[in-house]
Amino acid sequence: MSMLIEEYITLKLTEEDLHSGDLILVNQDNEFKQMGVNLLPVDSLYFEIYGGQPIYISQEINKPLLKLIDAINAKKKFVAVSGYRSEEEQKEIYNNSILENGIEFTQKYIARPRESEHQTGLAIDLGEVVENVDFICPSFPHDGICKNFKDLAEEYGFIMRYKKDKESITKISEEKWHFRYVGIPHAKLINKYNYCLEEYIDFLRKFEYNTNHLKIEEDNLRIEIFYIEMKDKIIEINLSKNKKYHVSGNNIDGFIITLFEDMGMNSYAL
Repeated sequence: MSMLIEEYITLKLTEEDLHSGDLILVNQDNEFKQMGVNLLPVDSLYFEIYGGQPIYISQEINKPLLKLIDAINAKKKFVAVSGYRSEEEQKEIYNNSILENGIEFTQKYIARPRESEHQTGLAIDLGEVVENVDFICPSFPHDGICKNFKDLAEEYGFIMRYKKDKESITKISEEKWHFRYVGIPHAKLINKYNYCLEEYIDFLRKFEYNTNHLKIEEDNLRIEIFYIEMKDKIIEINLSKNKKYHVSGNNIDGFIITLFEDMGMNSYAL
């Protein structure tokens, strides 16, 4: 009788890794610290020019975003209002908004430099194509093509980041047009539990490495999710070679590991 011997790989994670990945939390309490973002221009959507420069997003979210747009037949129907912003651009937008709209409005809708998700490249602001585009609060109604995008977003790893009932937690007013990539299956879980990203990061701390992992099954996949605290400058964990994995720092105190095991014929593309 033969036995399958489990083989492992050793994954090393550093303090630098803590500040990168799909699930990093960037807000008033957790500044963006990653150096360098791999970017692509949003050249497959109808986009406006801000400050004479094309809009860019992270390479990580380019394919799922375009697949989502294709799925709802929405090419040329959206304006990509804002994607990646450098720290300098974020500072300029923040200061200009104070001059034009006042401090109260600005604090509701514009994050301070290093506190904006736009610096990660993982967020995009979209609006419907209208004659006069509002670059701070673009039109994104609860019907038509915008509703279709919102309803299907979780299937491609996106969440509506700032909801009205979570304003006391996010410290940002409702932004129907702001979508953040967190990946699969995290977008679905966030919506299932009606969490904002802050709540979801806290929730995942319950599922510690080598203890009680969060386990779900979806589309012929067994998925395990767990959290590991960054207790040392370098931490090492052993992962099965038989499972695909995705790692993200949370930008605070640890890492979220997502394991994928194929149960059937369908393969999963990370």
